[in-house]
Amino acid sequence: MAIVIDEGPSDGPIQIGNRVTVESNGSQRTYQIVGSQETDPKSGRISYLSPIGAALLGHLAGDVATVQIDGRVTEYKIIEVK
Repeated sequence: MAIVIDEGPSDGPIQIGNRVTVESNGSQRTYQIVGSQETDPKSGRISYLSPIGAALLGHLAGDVATVQIDGRVTEYKIIEVK
């Protein structure tokens, strides 16, 4: 049985269901943090278990989350949480 996760609240730390706009390397992207069975990276739906999703969880707008993938570190400035 699958459970669809609605959008999360926008007035607190990032959690599953939130849409998060981030800036990295001069460009902005918007991701929705979802469960592992709902992912669709092409449409910006990333799992809370993915490196980026896991790094964003618990942060607030204005924070910077650091992601390390294959030895490369990337910083994501959190612009907006919905």
